[in-house]
Amino acid sequence: MLDKLREIIKEKYEYWDQSIEDNDLLDFANDLKLAIENSSEFMLYRYVPASYYNIRNLENRIIHLSPNGVMNDIYEGIPCTETDIAFDRLQLLEDLAVMTCFTETNNNTLMWSHYAEQYKGFCIEYDIKRVKKEKALLEHLFPVCYKNKRFIRRDIESLTESHIALKEAIHGDYEYDGSESLEDILPMFLIKGKAWEYEREWRIIYTKKQLYDINESIYYSLNIPFDCISAVYLGYRMEPEKKKNIIEIAQRLNNCGAKLKVYRSTLSEKGYDLVFQQIL
Repeated sequence: MLDKLREIIKEKYEYWDQSIEDNDLLDFANDLKLAIENSSEFMLYRYVPASYYNIRNLENRIIHLSPNGVMNDIYEGIPCTETDIAFDRLQLLEDLAVMTCFTETNNNTLMWSHYAEQYKGFCIEYDIKRVKKEKALLEHLFPVCYKNKRFIRRDIESLTESHIALKEAIHGDYEYDGSESLEDILPMFLIKGKAWEYEREWRIIYTKKQLYDINESIYYSLNIPFDCISAVYLGYRMEPEKKKNIIEIAQRLNNCGAKLKVYRSTLSEKGYDLVFQQIL
């Protein structure tokens, strides 16, 4: 089912070139909601370090949206151009969109190493079928596609000028009346190089223009309620005190009806996977 949804996005990319329209993605939201309704389960996962903020976000059942400029892919959101792009020009576009990233499995050893602090962190399981109050978020949830080449073209100068004008409008609390080029940039953030294909990534993503159009303070805070956590998988190398802290949080949430499971991880006796054992 997840593969089928990714194929829907891939098919759209076959037609996207210099002409990009965010509206092309609206139909996908309907496909996604239908798939969620008709599936027995729809789980996505996030690997995170066991930092204070990640543990607090778990306790508060929120997700944090990060700007595209802090992502580990240097080509994040960079369109195809006819000329070299100056680094200082790209820096001006580092908050063109904000996002949080998921994956399709809880047992990817590379993801545990790269994103969960070499197994010292944890993996959060989200049961997307539980999404209720935050259903509007599903209109911003997409799978990432992987290609060998960038082919979406944009005028970097025009894009930069529009983006600067939008940020000035937001900070100055006046109406943005700049170029419409900011309407159709979402597809740039749904394609990555083939080297990242092992991540099987999904994203909740908002462009700066979408945040401006929504105009709600909670979205500008970049901390969004996402109350559909169904399980937490503790890293094999996680510090005992942090394990205890997460278990206590899960117990408190369960006392409020959260139905949250906790698993500890052990090493496989013969293979290279982690083995998860439920402890709560």
